[in-house]
Amino acid sequence: MDFDPARLTAFELRNEYQTLRLKVRLNDEKDPDTEDFPIQTTRTYQVVYHDADNTSIRLDGADIQQLDLNDGSASDDMNMPRSGDKYNPANTVRYVAGHDAAGNTWQLADFTSGVVGDGQDHDGIDSGPPAKLTTTVSEDGTRLRVTIAPQ
Repeated sequence: MDFDPARLTAFELRNEYQTLRLKVRLNDEKDPDTEDFPIQTTRTYQVVYHDADNTSIRLDGADIQQLDLNDGSASDDMNMPRSGDKYNPANTVRYVAGHDAAGNTWQLADFTSGVVGDGQDHDGIDSGPPAKLTTTVSEDGTRLRVTIAPQ
């Protein structure tokens, strides 16, 4: 299901997979401590649509660069839109399952075109079983949801 980026107000990350260690990396702010992200829970973040080419996903007013799903290791990361060359220069949400190479990177949402996609992590998130990431939009079009589940 595609979406109207200007209507979004929230980004939800749902965990139906296993307990993960979640690190939120913020732009120009002190990152919060790594926290447990238990199975059957959801984390909700604010979406700010600036224009057709610039969207921010925020936590307490600070732009999120990355949601790190494996306690700081260099893979299993969700890179937020316009978070710079280090994470993601595009106006998209990307999931990086392994090293940032073809076949390991999945575009979950494009905030310019309004297109959503799904992803996979064949070797599992944080040493877990193979995972799938499914992107949906709420019926009223205000929430973008990414659900992590076993494959």
